[in-house]
Amino acid sequence: MSKKRSGKKTKQIIIVKSIQSPTTALPFTDVEGFDGAYSPPYPFETLAETVKMNPYHQRALHVKAACSTLVGYELQQKEVADNKLKDPWNVLWDGGFLLNIGKIAFDWELFGNAFIEVVRGTGRKIVALGHIPAVTMWVTKTGFSQIINTDGRNEKIDFEPYGAGKEHEVIHLRQYGGSSSVYGLPEWIGCLNALILDNNSTEWNYRFFENNLIPGWAIIIEDGELDELAEHAIRDYFQQNFKGTSNAHKTLLLTPNGSKITFQKLQADMKDMDFEQMKLSCRNEIVSGHGVPPRLLGIMSAAQLGGGGEMEWQLKMFRDVTLSTKQSYYEAELNKILAEVDPGLTIKFKQIDITTETTDIANTKMEIESCTLLPNEAREAKGRKKIDGLDEMARVKALGNSGGY
Repeated sequence: MSKKRSGKKTKQIIIVKSIQSPTTALPFTDVEGFDGAYSPPYPFETLAETVKMNPYHQRALHVKAACSTLVGYELQQKEVADNKLKDPWNVLWDGGFLLNIGKIAFDWELFGNAFIEVVRGTGRKIVALGHIPAVTMWVTKTGFSQIINTDGRNEKIDFEPYGAGKEHEVIHLRQYGGSSSVYGLPEWIGCLNALILDNNSTEWNYRFFENNLIPGWAIIIEDGELDELAEHAIRDYFQQNFKGTSNAHKTLLLTPNGSKITFQKLQADMKDMDFEQMKLSCRNEIVSGHGVPPRLLGIMSAAQLGGGGEMEWQLKMFRDVTLSTKQSYYEAELNKILAEVDPGLTIKFKQIDITTETTDIANTKMEIESCTLLPNEAREAKGRKKIDGLDEMARVKALGNSGGY
């Protein structure tokens, strides 16, 4: 099995790598295929890949996008004619407004950038609106370009900035991140390293059980040398026979022919607790980076199981600090378009309901008793029909109790 030895002692080292290194890479790239475009701080393709890296990250993106735009909206009119509110807004959007605004909000959360296409017809009148996937868009020196890959070839579509009066224009929504004057950055970018670390640790564990159940080893042969056939036999044994859980604890038989063979472990043991603590730390950093209450992401802790008031307070902070600011920004940008469609219209997004039904009932009862709300107004708010005479009965009762109304 070994070659003939000389009088001089020799040492041969064979490195056996039992677990492949994680291959997740997040490179910076330049614009390819056309000139005149600015590179974003992080390639959109890279940011798009993070959606698949961590479930809490993915859910947080959807939660923020949905809670800020998909709860509903109202078109408010400065002057209402005939008590009817016109709605020319929804028909302009391909597939409807909510479908498009949900995608726009998701791009905003994931990339820190979102793009709305404005199509003009005769007389520069807006005839259509739509979402453009941010991952396909580039900011150029003259406006914007969309790159679509068709049958292996890049097709470029150019857009003018909004307000240019051209047939196809783009409104660019962006979160200011400080590192670019033309692109935005998502608010979660500070936890990108935690996302990568969590993904790599998961992949390391996966490869450990999939490829090998022992760490990497160095096989040291002293005072001799293995021939090529023996070396390949050892490598094949470690890399194939130990693959999968069913091959654990198998034995390798070597015939050293007088040579000293030593097996040296190259990787430190990784305890389950090390992974558990690391993943928990990554999870906390990711949740914090998004600013979403943990319960909305499916995270429950024993200390909060009975804390209804604490949850309501978290939701209030989430609504007032995180969601309201996003809604105000969306409203301001969309109202620019509405000013062209109908100068009398403005859009207002509805907020999430953060109180329980029991709390709502108690608050409504208090408002009716304090004469700040009529019973039929409360019924209308719940989508129920008015009851004739109900408000008059409430007025009589209030007059008898406190002289209100």
